[in-house]
Amino acid sequence: MSQPPDAAMLKGAPVEKVTVFVMAERDDTQQVLLLYHPHAGIQLPAGTVEAGESAMEAALREGQEETGLADLAWGGLLGEERSDLPLDQAMMALTTPVYTRPAATSSAMGTLRRGLTVEVVRAAGDFLQVRYTETDRYPDPQYMSFELLGWVPDDAVAAVRIRYFAWLSAPVSTPVSWTNFNDHHHFTLLWHRLDDLPELVAPQAPWLRFLWRGFSPPA
Repeated sequence: MSQPPDAAMLKGAPVEKVTVFVMAERDDTQQVLLLYHPHAGIQLPAGTVEAGESAMEAALREGQEETGLADLAWGGLLGEERSDLPLDQAMMALTTPVYTRPAATSSAMGTLRRGLTVEVVRAAGDFLQVRYTETDRYPDPQYMSFELLGWVPDDAVAAVRIRYFAWLSAPVSTPVSWTNFNDHHHFTLLWHRLDDLPELVAPQAPWLRFLWRGFSPPA
């Protein structure tokens, strides 16, 4: 018999994430590189720490993948943040098939990868029913573009997220703006002065406090 989810039922190890501030001194001032997502606002490069990676390795990989810059240099860690997710939310701790019933012998209808945020619907035995959704854009979605509802092992789902904040140094020879194709999207990359930053997408705006730990905030 299925039952409502409880945090203790989410047995996956905490999922580690990394957010990257790509920095360069341009026009005699420190500038940060921002990513213009075609459907989800202005962002910082960010992603999931893969199994066996350190925060430094993940930051360099994510920075290179999302910006297209191969010659980024490690700057350092600016801090970390641990979050206990709401009861109805979780993160995929493992990449796993999604089953039609709470049993690995049932049919698999798809796969959820490590690092995705899901809604936990109910529990049954050693399985959790989760729902993953995507909308056409963020913020102000107009419609749901994709939904996957099914069962995954409870050790594939985590209730805790740990996010590391790191900075990387880019060569001053990089252009002012360019496009990069990654994760099925074309992104625009653009440098910004620290005293003239545009508004980041809502979930990321508070992350700027970590930037000011290593670089002077605007007066």
